[in-house]
Amino acid sequence: MMVVRDAAVYDDPAERRAIVDQKKDTGRYFDSLFRTEGKVDYGFVQPVELKAGADDDDALWQNNVFGTPDEVIQKLKQYEAAGTDVFVYGATWGLDWAREKRSFQLFLDEVLPAFTRDDVTASGHG
Repeated sequence: MMVVRDAAVYDDPAERRAIVDQKKDTGRYFDSLFRTEGKVDYGFVQPVELKAGADDDDALWQNNVFGTPDEVIQKLKQYEAAGTDVFVYGATWGLDWAREKRSFQLFLDEVLPAFTRDDVTASGHG
């Protein structure tokens, strides 16, 4: 089973606020593409207000793979326990380049080793 989730790994827990705020901001543009009240100005979609519930900070954090390396490992272990054997790391959902790059580096350095098995080759097949 495969799971695709937007992801952000950060080493400073204070980053949580910025990550969730960015996800909400990106969601305002995404929602604009699918709602009739969204406007386009010179070819650029304009943001709309999020629908009730779509701006719930805790739900956004919980339903995406956001967190410190230990928090992300725990979230992925829950997916693994449910039968997920492929995780697609959603990197390009609106983070600025510096955060996106740092997040992926933390994922590689701190999270991925928690899922490395001796019987898996470099190609990813057992």
